[in-house]
Amino acid sequence: MKKNQNTNLFSAPNIDFSKTVSIISSLSFIKKAFPSSFGLALLMFLFPFVFVSCTIDPTKKISLSGLNLAFGTNIGNEHIQSTLVLLVFLFGLVTFVLSIIYVVKSKKLIYLAIPSGLGILNLLILIIFRHNSINQLNEQVVPNSLFNVKLSQVVTMDFTLAFWLCLFLNLAGSIIGIYLLKNKDYV
Repeated sequence: MKKNQNTNLFSAPNIDFSKTVSIISSLSFIKKAFPSSFGLALLMFLFPFVFVSCTIDPTKKISLSGLNLAFGTNIGNEHIQSTLVLLVFLFGLVTFVLSIIYVVKSKKLIYLAIPSGLGILNLLILIIFRHNSINQLNEQVVPNSLFNVKLSQVVTMDFTLAFWLCLFLNLAGSIIGIYLLKNKDYV
């Protein structure tokens, strides 16, 4: 009998995954995940979105958060700001507020459709921002260079996990919103 007890200690636990699946697939969980994804996307703006470093002197690195890019920051003599990231931040605020109103107060179609659409728009704007940033590096020439050295040969730009999570969370919020629209979970 003692031998059976020892073998049971190392056997796999008997877990009923049907309860977990039913909780995740329940509409109340999905409704709570709708504003949460947009809120977490806004939270990502506090973290670095981009790391910029010099290939000549690797010790020279700059990190720019989403808020730095949206509202601007001074680096040396230059003021850096991205209107596209500002749009994503402002649209993110609108999506978060409207999705909270949808979950807490009113089940109207407008509080579901607008955040879903703006989440997709934010996703597209972030992709355009990344594309434009990389193109600018590849097209600009280093000032006062004798041999027309491209900026991309001297500077590297890395998009961080916070940037990619912001992009993914906007997509996830939009998918959840579209799912709720499909299930006609509105008045």
